[in-house]
Amino acid sequence: CTTCTKSINGEMIEALGGAFHKDCFQCNVCKNPLTTFFVLDGKPVCKDHYTTGFNCHRCQKSISGAKLTDQGGSNYHPECFKCSYETCGEPLNGAYYIRNENPYCAKCNDILKELAKKENIRELGNCYQCKKTIFSNTPMVVVGPEQRFHKSCLRCTKCRQG
Repeated sequence: CTTCTKSINGEMIEALGGAFHKDCFQCNVCKNPLTTFFVLDGKPVCKDHYTTGFNCHRCQKSISGAKLTDQGGSNYHPECFKCSYETCGEPLNGAYYIRNENPYCAKCNDILKELAKKENIRELGNCYQCKKTIFSNTPMVVVGPEQRFHKSCLRCTKCRQG
């Protein structure tokens, strides 16, 4: 068996160039046995973990068709690959720049550099809700170490009020 290296004397699964005991052929993420599988980074995974591996960085929905991958390794639906600056949103067909894990067009990248220089505005991370950059001149709420929100994005999960 490719996984446990013990001999196989019964049912076996042949996949990915190896032979496995039925119980040893598992999802590389959740370790549940696989009857059907997908390949992610050369490893067998279940359907749930395959689709999670290809979630769009912008909308967080699963990508099943064409996808774009930025320089940082984030995946996008083609229609979601656009400038992350709040007032822009232009499709990124040519050169783009990664700032704080988000893509920006050349024009907005220059604007952000100038703002940072002139007004001492810093990038404080991404909003947990909208995934856009939070700037130091924008009202924000910190809920936890990895959960920052634009004040306008933080909503009650039950009533949706701010």
